[in-house]
Amino acid sequence: MLLKNEIRGVIESVGDVIQGKKDAYQEIIVRVKAPVDGAGVAYGEDELFPIMIFGAETIRSTWSALAEAGKGTRVKCRVYLNSRARELEDGRTFYNYSMNLKSMEGIG
Repeated sequence: MLLKNEIRGVIESVGDVIQGKKDAYQEIIVRVKAPVDGAGVAYGEDELFPIMIFGAETIRSTWSALAEAGKGTRVKCRVYLNSRARELEDGRTFYNYSMNLKSMEGIG
């Protein structure tokens, strides 16, 4: 089951486009600022979310819609959250979570 979610933050980094076995992919990191109290003092820490963009056409269309996007751009990302469990050879279970981009748009 895929969970749909929305993340509003600032692009922290944009990885290179990598050609995989089936198609291209790219990773971006989005920083979500820590919440602030009534006095404007942040509590907690900023959060960093790695988001994968899969498919050469999706990568092209994402960045063509955000002509000036790059590090520091404020964005709203709609993502799918995926989870998989893998059994390791020593009997432990490894849980892997990933966020895959559905859409991204700049926000003011």
